[in-house]
Amino acid sequence: MTGSSQNIAQPAQRERSRRRLMRSLPVATYLGALVLVILIPALVVSLVLINRNNQAQEEVVRSLTNATVQAVGQSVEREIAGMVTTLRVLSTSELLKAAQFREFHDRAATALAGTGAYLIALDGAFDQMLNTRVPYGAALSPTSDPATAAQAMQRSAPTVSGLFFGRTASRWVFNVLLQVPENEQVSLLVLTQNAENLAGALQSRQLPTGWHAALVDSGNLVVAATPDAGFETGNVLPMRQTQDQPPEEWQRERFDGQQVVTAEWRSALSGWRVIAWASTDAVDRPLGDALLWLAAWGVIIALAAALLAFLIAERIGISVRGLRRDAQRLGRGEPVAAKAYPVAEIAEVSRALADASASRQAADNEVRFLMREVAHRSKNQMTVIAAMARQTARGADDVPSYVQSFERRIQGLARSTDLLLNNGRAGVALEELVESQIAPFSPPTPTGSMFPDLPFA
Repeated sequence: MTGSSQNIAQPAQRERSRRRLMRSLPVATYLGALVLVILIPALVVSLVLINRNNQAQEEVVRSLTNATVQAVGQSVEREIAGMVTTLRVLSTSELLKAAQFREFHDRAATALAGTGAYLIALDGAFDQMLNTRVPYGAALSPTSDPATAAQAMQRSAPTVSGLFFGRTASRWVFNVLLQVPENEQVSLLVLTQNAENLAGALQSRQLPTGWHAALVDSGNLVVAATPDAGFETGNVLPMRQTQDQPPEEWQRERFDGQQVVTAEWRSALSGWRVIAWASTDAVDRPLGDALLWLAAWGVIIALAAALLAFLIAERIGISVRGLRRDAQRLGRGEPVAAKAYPVAEIAEVSRALADASASRQAADNEVRFLMREVAHRSKNQMTVIAAMARQTARGADDVPSYVQSFERRIQGLARSTDLLLNNGRAGVALEELVESQIAPFSPPTPTGSMFPDLPFA
């Protein structure tokens, strides 16, 4: 018993599982799924395109920043190269060779007027012999940067100092030094400039929005910086303190409690660097803004699509419910009229239901007519049969002859009924009716008769 019960329960369970799998869902569910199928791939493609666009924009910003930093550095380098050229020209002066230092001082001061540079002459002990910052003959102290002076003497080549605080200038300055050969009194000629004069080179180039820049020497001291950088001359720049990475590569660092991206340019002439930086928020903001806009528009489009799907589902639901009511009326035998639905296929089904209703109404009318006709004819036949029975009884002498005659009359009536059913409303020809009624009473046709088709009287 247990095994048979299990065998019976398993098909029933499978049937219930099949019904659950085939459970009907409203049209709104399918439209919602269609919206998701369309919307999700579109959002994924949009994310890919936005990411690629952000990468392209970041590459543009990278190229623009590197180009701007390079342009600033080259501007500073041209300034220093001009100072080197000026030193070479001054080192060949006949006044210097003839030790006419007063005249040389006056000529140099006149030549350098308005350039922001000043000339210094140093002897072998690195003491100042003249300085165009002050009148000739004023008391002068030794150079404030003897280390760079010693380096220039060893290199025998133009040398650029780092940033230092000049005692004579009483401000932050830098020097460009050139050795003077074959001169017993003057060992080095020096052009010195105030560091603040180089700030214009940083401001002459427009950096991308959110970026700052600073010019630093080999010791990472700030020579000049953009106004919004927050650094003053002589400060130590805490970024890019090592030169391990290539200058064109961006580097992410921590500065002032936030993550920054730095770019760099290095001068081969002076060893100085131009360093630009911006917060990672400013660099990554385009992608973040794009993602926010994508999310916002995605939500708006999803809501609009869901609303549209709901409206379409509601219109289809109304049409389907109308078809259901028409089908119910058709099942009850009530007349159904075709309706105009917004969906062409549903309207076609409505017309088909109306045609089916018209056909059913006609068939029902035909059936009712035939039923009435059958009832009427049944009554007539009953009357005829009763009359046939009475008429047959009058001429019958015994029961067998009565039965035989009555059966023949019943057969004739049956033939008449067959003719009626076969011809329907078209009616029956009188000749055919007479033949069908006389046939049961006609004697059999004799063999060899000359008139086989004519009955005998």
